[in-house]
Amino acid sequence: MFKRIIILVLLFSIMTSSIKAKDLDELLFDSLIRYEGYVRTNEDLEYGYKRHQGYPMYLYTFGMMYYRLYLLTKNESYKKRVIEVADIAEKIRNKDWTWYYYDGSRYIESPVSLYNCEFTELFLCAYELTKDQRYKEFAKNTINALPALLYSISLTAVYNYFFYPFIAIAHYLYCTGEDNKELLETGEFAYYMAMQGYNPNTKKWYYSPAEYMMGFYDGHSAIYQMGEIASFLEHQEAIKTIFPEQYDYLMKEIPGMLDVIRKYQLPSGAYYYNNDAPDCTESLGAVIVFYTLYDRTFKTNHSDIINKCIDTILKRQAPNGAYYKADVGSPIEIWYGDNIGISLPLYFLLKEKGLEDKMSKEPEVTKKRELKEIIIGDYDLELRDSDRRLDAVRLVERLKKLKVNTYAYLIWHSSYDWNDLVDAFIPLAQKENINVIVYLVPPSEPPSPKPYEYDYIKWAEAIGELSRRYPNVIGIAIDDFNYNISFFTRAYLKEIKSKATSINPSLKLFTVSYYRDITDKFLDQYGDIIDGVIFPFRNEPNIDTVTVSTLDPQVRAVRATLGDNLFLIIMVYASKLSSASVPPDVRYINETVKISLDLIKEGVADGIITYCLPKENEEDERYKIIRELLNNFYIGGK
Repeated sequence: MFKRIIILVLLFSIMTSSIKAKDLDELLFDSLIRYEGYVRTNEDLEYGYKRHQGYPMYLYTFGMMYYRLYLLTKNESYKKRVIEVADIAEKIRNKDWTWYYYDGSRYIESPVSLYNCEFTELFLCAYELTKDQRYKEFAKNTINALPALLYSISLTAVYNYFFYPFIAIAHYLYCTGEDNKELLETGEFAYYMAMQGYNPNTKKWYYSPAEYMMGFYDGHSAIYQMGEIASFLEHQEAIKTIFPEQYDYLMKEIPGMLDVIRKYQLPSGAYYYNNDAPDCTESLGAVIVFYTLYDRTFKTNHSDIINKCIDTILKRQAPNGAYYKADVGSPIEIWYGDNIGISLPLYFLLKEKGLEDKMSKEPEVTKKRELKEIIIGDYDLELRDSDRRLDAVRLVERLKKLKVNTYAYLIWHSSYDWNDLVDAFIPLAQKENINVIVYLVPPSEPPSPKPYEYDYIKWAEAIGELSRRYPNVIGIAIDDFNYNISFFTRAYLKEIKSKATSINPSLKLFTVSYYRDITDKFLDQYGDIIDGVIFPFRNEPNIDTVTVSTLDPQVRAVRATLGDNLFLIIMVYASKLSSASVPPDVRYINETVKISLDLIKEGVADGIITYCLPKENEEDERYKIIRELLNNFYIGGK
């Protein structure tokens, strides 16, 4: 017996020193890859995976595991697996875009709201990887099936059947920029129903109405509460944008919730789940992700708990790569390991993306973009003298006070616009380090721009020659481009660009394109010709200059379509848009410019141009708020 104890001590000493010698995260990643190998032993051609209890939930979790593994490694085999899983999910759906739960022997014909949340996300990921419109349509059909499903759920349903749909709706609207009032109302309803289970006095979020009535709260309740908080923190930007009031409330409550759920954590780092899994191994994945997200959000440090959980996971991996349901030697079930499979890749992605505090430090993407010019600009509503000719001196003076570095000069108001640009404005602007984008109207906007009218080859030649004389002429913009694509064919636009760059290779060509026009089809047709897009934000499809909440998600959606190589410049309305009934007020201008500047700092957008900012009177509140915001904006020392 004594010898046995010595051997065990020696073995423990060797194990401990080896873990210290090899980074825990490296060991954890090795463990994840071993687990992925085990998952492949459960594949099934017809159903994606062998059907056990909990199917098709682990169809989603493994699809997301592969999606995140692809983001981490760029291994094409993982990407292929995501698409295969998404295709299986679509194949096994019901006609109404719902899914049934499989209990191990049969499907229980009661659609589960969680599955619609999960497969909406999976389809969006498949679309992100492929740009195949089918998957975007799948996601739309899946999320739009949620309202009827939620309104029909029994009042005895567990609370996460409502909270996860609230998050899924926020995530979908944020990612797509879609304006869907029914989904917004459903999201608010789902949140209301979910919060019926939360007691703000005790900070306990009960699992079900029955448990709330009994005051019953245990480790099972705690792990579900932790999962809901983690999901909120993972999608907090979407929730903040789509449901700001709910976001503010939960952010205040979460630190208090932490004190509750920590009381139920076991020495292993795991939680009680049920009698079959009293020290549930798969809960460790959720714990690791939760504390990683919590620490990033609230600037705390729970690395001790995270490391304890990692250590337990490593010890509880079976020789075949699976994880034991509870302690070593307990049963192995695909249904009791998938949470680790989906959580660990997210943990590595969060560490990869967010070791820095993104609230106080500029992200890496911004640092990379410092090398190219960020456009802080204004457009039109130029100042004129008593003869209606351009007052270049006053205009440049106003632009200097705004601290813009670019002016988009519209040639449209009079036959003198070109001459005033060449002879008066550009020389002064160059002295003050103000760049110029020459802004041309298309055939759909008469009168034709003088002197070259609708001959854009001649315009390209003239602007190219002008940019040789004045290097501050950096680009050409074509207004309302997508309303004129029958005129601006691919061949014609290519000729325009070729003429301009044959004279000055650095001269940029921008289209002015609206949200509904910036599609994959548009990019396929013109993406290799243009240098970027000026995107006027107008809350499509409603068309107004009152709503602000859709700006961030729409810009992100445009960036996702354009990719990283094209300029994305946000145009914010500071004067009335002709098709909008209400002109923008100071609140609207303030909020849209702030959001735009934040998107520039983050690296999502490359610039901002204010549309028709009044500049005649320096005391105009619109001019003053823009001046204040731009004067206080700094990025990369610029």
